[in-house]
Amino acid sequence: MRILIVAFLLLVPSVLYAQSWQVIDGDTVRHGERVIRFWGIDSPEINQRCLKNDGAEYKCGQDAKTALYDSPTFTNLVMV
Repeated sequence: MRILIVAFLLLVPSVLYAQSWQVIDGDTVRHGERVIRFWGIDSPEINQRCLKNDGAEYKCGQDAKTALYDSPTFTNLVMV
């Protein structure tokens, strides 16, 4: 999933600075009043929980949000 996010962010043309962006979840960001969902990316919702192979529950939605925020391209976020 991280690769898809990075690829999408690298392919779009106009640069907007990350300081004005807020990550909502793994496939949604906010820029001012505008909420943008990334097309072609489906990630867990922010409050979603998933099960590990051993049956333990974890916060996969929060992990998805963190993965987008920590992505190297987030500091130079771009969009169409």
